[in-house]
Amino acid sequence: MAADLPPGWVREYEGRNGAEYFHEPRELALSILPRYDSPRGRASEMTASGYLVRVHRLFGDDYWTPLTLGRTETLAEAKDLALAYMQRLHREGGTRTEELAAIAGVAPYTDELLVRLVRTRSEFALRAVAHRVDDDVTVAYERDDADALSAGAARTRCRRLARALDADGTEPTTAVVATDDETLVYVAPGGDPAVGTLFAFDPDARLVLPDLLDDLETLLARREGVANAQRDGSGSERDDAR
Repeated sequence: MAADLPPGWVREYEGRNGAEYFHEPRELALSILPRYDSPRGRASEMTASGYLVRVHRLFGDDYWTPLTLGRTETLAEAKDLALAYMQRLHREGGTRTEELAAIAGVAPYTDELLVRLVRTRSEFALRAVAHRVDDDVTVAYERDDADALSAGAARTRCRRLARALDADGTEPTTAVVATDDETLVYVAPGGDPAVGTLFAFDPDARLVLPDLLDDLETLLARREGVANAQRDGSGSERDDAR
């Protein structure tokens, strides 16, 4: 990584097997950790098979947990991802919400990242996550102590919230519905109500809107971009059926 870091960032360590950076006043840490295919042998004698970039809050609210920013094949790629986060956080400002927004803004999409970020933002009030493409609904996450959400139940909720959207093709479209039993959020990042993601929260969840919606739209747009690329690369059965 270049010698100069964005204002507020301090290089604690940088070596051939990883790195660690702090954001003053040293409450936030950014780590690059090597990963090895074999658990045997000394780390100094092995070649890393990949690198994990993680964001840690060292002090503060109990609900903060370490979040994986991304996994890369090379140390150089890990440093580039870490630097992108530092630069994004500097532009955003550096508050707790902005720390998470910076992750949403630069991290490669995974369901694991989506769930962990939303759980953290909602103070663990997230019950379930389900992805919808037309009538195909996949439950991506269910909290252990929550009532099970079947694909059929998720499909019903998705359709109900999709009907509440303004289906004029505007990107993105979002619906929020609160009842005595749960709070539901439905995000269709591409503007098509039939393609979106459902989030179910506890009824008393303390959701900071629209900040949370901004992060969801950013991440899910990236997910849809990856899905579209995969469909285009494989000849897209959906396109063939049109």
